[in-house]
Amino acid sequence: MSRFGSPTLTAVFAACAALISAPALAVTFGYQMSINDPIFNSTNGNANVPDFQLENISDLGSGIGITDFSLTIGNTGFNYDFVRIQSVFTDPMGDLKATLNTVGTVNDGVGDDLLDYDFTGFDAGDAFRFEVDVDPDSGSPTQDFRQVLFPTALLSVTFSNGSTLSQNLAPANTGVTGYRFAQTETIPAPVPLPGSLALYLSAGLVGGGLMLRRRKMRA
Repeated sequence: MSRFGSPTLTAVFAACAALISAPALAVTFGYQMSINDPIFNSTNGNANVPDFQLENISDLGSGIGITDFSLTIGNTGFNYDFVRIQSVFTDPMGDLKATLNTVGTVNDGVGDDLLDYDFTGFDAGDAFRFEVDVDPDSGSPTQDFRQVLFPTALLSVTFSNGSTLSQNLAPANTGVTGYRFAQTETIPAPVPLPGSLALYLSAGLVGGGLMLRRRKMRA
């Protein structure tokens, strides 16, 4: 028999004490998207069919995954013609799955202004790669992606915690061949329970348990 009257009461008191002492940590989630970045050994991407890599840069162990990716051109004079070479670049768990919702995979001249993917298993540290052809709605089919996407394209990434991070692709220097765009957001650590209040709660639990024990003994 516990000195506080019952094993159950002791367990409650221990749990309360653990809650008081456990540190609360902030969590950061975010993404990085690269276009024709030579660091990732992009050998197939070019100005007309650029190579994209999307990476989940959330805190490892946060449990926050990427669930949706979209890139809207924002210029009605251009379109995405087709997507090719879709591949999982980094996926230690082996569960990353991608579903392409818009744009076809055939070079057929039928375009779309919105590129959109749904994901499952896109955990922190995972990365997904694809290439997409950008074309004008009329005229020459060869078009430099920088003239199509900068500065009007809108990039949005949605996470499993319900948050969405968005930005326009407007780099300061549009004359280089490779780019990286990243966003992060931090969820603040929960405000810890004031020490005095926690002690009062703990004392109340113990006192209540002792009163209950005395009543049982009198019965």
